[in-house]
Amino acid sequence: MVNNRWALNWIGDAQDYGLTQPTYNFYVNSPEKKATDQIFVDNYVSSATTNMQVDTAAGLIVEGNHFYGATTNLYAQSGVIGFTCVGNYFENDVQLTNWTSGYPSVTFGPGNTILGNVYMGFGSTLTSSVSVGNHYYATGQLRPNYNDASKITYSIGDTFDNTTPVAFYSNGSVAASSAAKIVAQNSVLGATGTVWNGAFTGPTLQFFSQGSGALLAPSPVYSGHSALYFSGVTTGSFSTVVSIPFSDTGGNYFPVNIQISVQLGTSWTGNTVQYFGDAMVITQYPSGTLHVNLSNITYTSGQWTTPPAIALSQSGGILTITVTGTATLSSGSTYEGNVLVKAFT
Repeated sequence: MVNNRWALNWIGDAQDYGLTQPTYNFYVNSPEKKATDQIFVDNYVSSATTNMQVDTAAGLIVEGNHFYGATTNLYAQSGVIGFTCVGNYFENDVQLTNWTSGYPSVTFGPGNTILGNVYMGFGSTLTSSVSVGNHYYATGQLRPNYNDASKITYSIGDTFDNTTPVAFYSNGSVAASSAAKIVAQNSVLGATGTVWNGAFTGPTLQFFSQGSGALLAPSPVYSGHSALYFSGVTTGSFSTVVSIPFSDTGGNYFPVNIQISVQLGTSWTGNTVQYFGDAMVITQYPSGTLHVNLSNITYTSGQWTTPPAIALSQSGGILTITVTGTATLSSGSTYEGNVLVKAFT
């Protein structure tokens, strides 16, 4: 059974007619994983243990539906290529799991509204799962479902109304400990009105070290006239490198602006942001000497044990900026946090 479309249906509502609630409202039963390319759009689905289950999600498009009145609204597994899930209303849980088709990642969103939890499983081949542009209400969480440091869940541009946006899940319950990792990029914590960026591990969302293999910038590169380096660190000392174009095709050099910030704290809550030189400008003298003009330095000795130092070099019109330093909390203890260096022209 392939290449089918279900649209503009009302499926369910058994209890309103005195009928026994079914196990499934919609179930694509395909043990051989061959029932692919299903399109399920603009339906109302209600009143079952599971609203919708598909044994292979390869080619599955789930869009514009309303799911409610179930323990699980959507259960999708196995094939991942072509899986699309956008613009749906989920009143209960979503489970994306047991991926076995040989592809490394799966994406959920954008535009889904979730009142329950989204369980991001992995299976034998998947290494990353991505939630992008979804709205998790106060009763919902994003729940990575794998206790393995090689499995990473990404939240990109999501909105979370829950004061605890993420819980790690294992063997049927929220995990007391987990090696699983999550990376958040420009997601919004609606309960606190803050933008969430960071790389975390474990159920208490501790920052984890990315070192030279920084997840968001494994090899810091430039695009157009800006460069960004993001790195998680676990001690106060850090060293990061950013490269950026420094001249036009005619060999004319132009100023480069740099911003350095460090997010301090041991979890995603209660962090402070320490800035240093948030309006630095690098220029090159006619003699070839590179010069840093610190027009706005904002730090105190309680924030920086060793204020950031900058080393500069340029070759072939590319400016390389190395930033090192050691940050502290006001108590003097070393921090766990994230270093962000941004250069732009």
